[in-house]
Amino acid sequence: MSRGLGWLQREIIDTLEEAKQQTTRYRGTGYYGGYGPGWIKCRGIDIELADHVYDLRASMIYLARKHNRISHCSYAESAFQASFSRAVRGLIKRGLLKNLDLVPVVGNLDKIHNTYDYNGPIMDLADGTFLAIWGKQKRFVVIGKE
Repeated sequence: MSRGLGWLQREIIDTLEEAKQQTTRYRGTGYYGGYGPGWIKCRGIDIELADHVYDLRASMIYLARKHNRISHCSYAESAFQASFSRAVRGLIKRGLLKNLDLVPVVGNLDKIHNTYDYNGPIMDLADGTFLAIWGKQKRFVVIGKE
C-alpha cells in the first residue's frame, strides 16, 4: 500500500485555484457563470465564495476536461467521478483538505439571489456571512487545517 499521494490527489491540490478561476460552466456555477469566476449556485442561491474556499465540483470538471474524461452530456465520466471522490476522501482523511459545513461568502448581500422566503441557508453571523451546508456532502473545502 502506497503511503504517498496519488497523481490525482496531487493534481487536485495543485489545481484548486485554477479550477476556481475557470469561466466555463459546470453543474453548480452561479447564475450560469454570469458573475464570473468564484460564483457558485447552491440550494438555489447564487453566491461568491471567499478567496480561500474551493468548490470541488469546479475542480472535478476542470480535471475531467484537462484529461479528456467528459461524457457526451458535458459531465465528467462516472469512472472519473468515482476516482475523484476517492482521492478527495483521502485528502480529507490526511488533513490536506478540510470539508466545510459553514462556507464563508463575500460580496454584497444584495447580489445574493436567495430563492427562499426565509433566510434559508444564508447566515449573517458575527464573523461574516456564511452558507450553511447540511448532510455529508463534501463540496466546499479549504486547504489544510484552518
